[in-house]
Amino acid sequence: MRKPLILFSQWFGPWPEWIEFFVESCKWNRDIDWLIFTDQEPPQNQAPNVRYRKIDFDAHKALIAQAIGFDLTHVNPLKLCDLKPTLGHVFSAETEGYRNYGHCDLDLIFGDIRSFYSDDVLERYEVLSTHDDRMSGHLCVLRNNAFNKTAFRRIKGWRRKVMDPHMHAIDEYRFGNVFVRPKFWRRLTERRVPALFEERFTTPLTRKPWLDGTSNFPSRWYWQNGKLTAEGYTDREFIYLHFMNWKASTSHVVRGGATEAPWARLVRIVSMDWRLAATDGFMISHDGIGALPQSRRQPPEQAVEPAG
Repeated sequence: MRKPLILFSQWFGPWPEWIEFFVESCKWNRDIDWLIFTDQEPPQNQAPNVRYRKIDFDAHKALIAQAIGFDLTHVNPLKLCDLKPTLGHVFSAETEGYRNYGHCDLDLIFGDIRSFYSDDVLERYEVLSTHDDRMSGHLCVLRNNAFNKTAFRRIKGWRRKVMDPHMHAIDEYRFGNVFVRPKFWRRLTERRVPALFEERFTTPLTRKPWLDGTSNFPSRWYWQNGKLTAEGYTDREFIYLHFMNWKASTSHVVRGGATEAPWARLVRIVSMDWRLAATDGFMISHDGIGALPQSRRQPPEQAVEPAG
């Protein structure tokens, strides 16, 4: 029996301050595997479903270059975003035994992924995005087949954009257009393959309206026992939180213009021991990652450890 999903990530340079919490949120998604390509030693928080392939940046680029036939000496770590659509092809051997594969970023905290991407959903759709108007570069899931693994070659202007040193976010609109034909600007209509492009409201402080149609994004998110909720929506689970716009001013874009990202002014982003996350949970907010408010904590007898 094939496993449901393997996700690839790429990270070069020192781990981000929140890496132990990222791994903790992966750990609770027991039947999903991660493979992270990095030049770092593994973090302290070990998870049976998170593996690391230690490789230096130039060697990693060389593997991709050999597989796609391009000279990638100009590529910097940020430009790797434009190469995400190639990962299923480049590392095809790693997808053996999996029904689906995909890629994800590390500036995420996952909830219960399988409560959204059940066996039925994974069987019904060949491509899944957490945005309704483009491929979600921070978590993209594809059926493990030859068409999807070589779909990057069908991206309009693919060669030119890859060879340009600037980042073009190929992994989002342009990659999405391979699978779903856009009828109007940023509105996806005709499905070229069975595809689920559904807005999951994962990324605060974007131009896209929040659940209630306003720009009043939750400022507090709560993770406990593998479940992710948000302030004002504690009866609703979310597939993950993408805190890109909290951590980096360069990507912090909101309605009315850009402002300083909340975490850019913090001396430290993390204010709690990651070892407490499994039993006590944690909160992600404008003030970083810290302890859950007392009102959100479950009694100890209700806490459960992830299997494995």
